[in-house]
Amino acid sequence: MTRFKPGDRVFFRSQSDRVGAFALFFAIHEDTVALVSQGMSFTDAASLPLVGLTAWQALTEKAEVKPGDRVLIHAGSGGVGSLAVQMAHHLGAYVIVTASGKNADFVRDEVIDYRTPRFEEHVSDLDMVFDPIGGPQLKRSISVTKPGGVVVAISTDPTPQLAKEQELNPVLRLLFGAISLSTRRAAKKAGVRYEFLLMHPSGEQLTHLAKLCEDGVLKPLVGRTINYVDIPHELKTCRAAVSAARLWWISRANRFPLIPGVLVKAQALAAFGWDLTRREGKYLIYDG
Repeated sequence: MTRFKPGDRVFFRSQSDRVGAFALFFAIHEDTVALVSQGMSFTDAASLPLVGLTAWQALTEKAEVKPGDRVLIHAGSGGVGSLAVQMAHHLGAYVIVTASGKNADFVRDEVIDYRTPRFEEHVSDLDMVFDPIGGPQLKRSISVTKPGGVVVAISTDPTPQLAKEQELNPVLRLLFGAISLSTRRAAKKAGVRYEFLLMHPSGEQLTHLAKLCEDGVLKPLVGRTINYVDIPHELKTCRAAVSAARLWWISRANRFPLIPGVLVKAQALAAFGWDLTRREGKYLIYDG
């Protein structure tokens, strides 16, 4: 270790093969770690890596959002969406958001109530659409994106390119291709680039996000903290809730904050009828 010393306040998002979301201690490569900025609480720091890196990479790596771009962000009051809204404004974009009316306070430019029948009746000619939800609305998102624009998804319709990047076996590559075939065809027909993002850890990016938090550009959303023993109850609550804030547990011993670990995207597999949750399992609670 060369970048950190004992006593440093740090936070991170682990590699996908490192399990330990509820661990009090964790062995991790220093390239994935960043210093917690001055004035930033451990609670805020713990809430940032997963959603923050996802939103930042969608906007800057997959889409390369620039000043003047018209950007639509679905679920703009959710965990990923709320940070994406703040980041997109920081990058100079005109931001349109689908969100519930009661959760629209995060929006600075334009909001579309997600309960309205069809958002595509209100927007068009977009440079980028960021869709944390996916599903049937992906094609509708493509329909409002201008030729040369990009639609970025994180939940459904993974692409063969993702399988290749992750060095998955040929069977999974074929599966990903079949799952996303209809969406990719719709994008090609519209002249739109379709991208699926699987967030990757980055200490360098976390350092930048921590600075944005310190400067007041970003504000992570934390609803409340809970005790470890309350996690089973909160998991049940989260299954039925829609909320902008994340829940973070605080252990009774020394009040260590949550250490971000591996998140299994159970919602993607739920489409096939697979329920990955179990009573004795360990889960990272995010996005309500």
